[in-house]
Amino acid sequence: MAKAKATAETLTMFSGTLKNNREDILGVKASMDRELKSFLWDDPVGNAFRAKYYEDLKPIESKLVPNLASYSTYLDQEAAIINEYGSN
Repeated sequence: MAKAKATAETLTMFSGTLKNNREDILGVKASMDRELKSFLWDDPVGNAFRAKYYEDLKPIESKLVPNLASYSTYLDQEAAIINEYGSN
């Protein structure tokens, strides 16, 4: 079995990457939402596109974004434990 060596610095860096990715996703979503709200949706094709966009975005908003945040928090906590263990 392979052994893995995790350092507090590595966990903190990965946590930061997850936080940045979460913010990127939220930023892209906010930009797209602004664009969608700037159009007049008075035709069936446009309305179908808008409905599909919001429907397809639900798993990202309800699962991925919260999971990125909670996993980032978990990694920060683990890094703190490693730091505490290493300081003794």
